[in-house]
Amino acid sequence: MHVQDPIFPTDNDWGIPTLRLDLQGCPVVPPVCSWGSVARTAHMPGTWVFYTEDRRFGGLLRDAGQLFVTGCNSAAEPNITLYDDTPWAVACHAVYRKRLCARLWQEEGIRVLVDLNVPERHSRLNLAGVPGGWRAYATRGYHARPDDLEREVRLADEWSGGNATVLVVGGGERVREQCLGLPGAVWVADHMAQFRARKGTP
Repeated sequence: MHVQDPIFPTDNDWGIPTLRLDLQGCPVVPPVCSWGSVARTAHMPGTWVFYTEDRRFGGLLRDAGQLFVTGCNSAAEPNITLYDDTPWAVACHAVYRKRLCARLWQEEGIRVLVDLNVPERHSRLNLAGVPGGWRAYATRGYHARPDDLEREVRLADEWSGGNATVLVVGGGERVREQCLGLPGAVWVADHMAQFRARKGTP
């Protein structure tokens, strides 16, 4: 089912859609699955995340309706890759695309977690269209970048008014332990770690 792009309300000068506060993805509903880790036609009642190669969700950015048939409760926004040297205009377009997907999903009753995994220089732009008081966020954990995770959790806490939930995906044992000391952080293993655990391999 292809979903046409409607005109949504916006709170910014760039037309980035504003999310609905009544459809936030917290508390996090398990299972948490990475897009592409299971068949897209399979029933998946939990939460989708997109901390994987951009090519795996390129079709979803073109047709957000692909998510509807999975029966999910919630989804983090697609994590479109940005870098420190990504031009502002390109970053703005990426934020527009992922926020449009998220708002389309909300119109079908899917709860949304705002993706925080962007370079620091784009972190404020990344909140365009996210209402103040928003509590549901997601990010990717990296064991070599603990300062980034702390910054993202602080930003979520500030934007939410002190009541944020941040789903942290992957990063291994070091990130899991770090999350224990970060209020509101909820850690889950990434899909490869989950796969190895099921197979009993290290």
